[in-house]
Amino acid sequence: MAKTLFIDIDGTVLRHHGEGGLNQIYSMPAVLLDGVLEKFEQWKYDECRIILTTARPESMRDITEHQLRGNKLFWDDLIMGLPRGPRVVINDTKDDGTITAFGVPVARNAGLKDADA
Repeated sequence: MAKTLFIDIDGTVLRHHGEGGLNQIYSMPAVLLDGVLEKFEQWKYDECRIILTTARPESMRDITEHQLRGNKLFWDDLIMGLPRGPRVVINDTKDDGTITAFGVPVARNAGLKDADA
């Protein structure tokens, strides 16, 4: 069964450069983290839907998409302007008991090499 993956950008896909504000996104290089491209390729092969999420404001869509494409990433949807706090996925459990909502926290800037989704 194909999965829908909600994946944060800064600190998960691209290196998070600290709390220096949005200007850092323009001035610092967009560094792809370890294992990200390989995971994205595997998830696409597995027919997963990749939805990227970020607290970056909508006004930064062009630079964000440029940084992602510059790192050869691909996605199905990009949701911008989310609050910086916790993100929770709520979904029903199937009648056979199959759980359909999971959380996979990863250490900031550790990449996705060891992420299991």
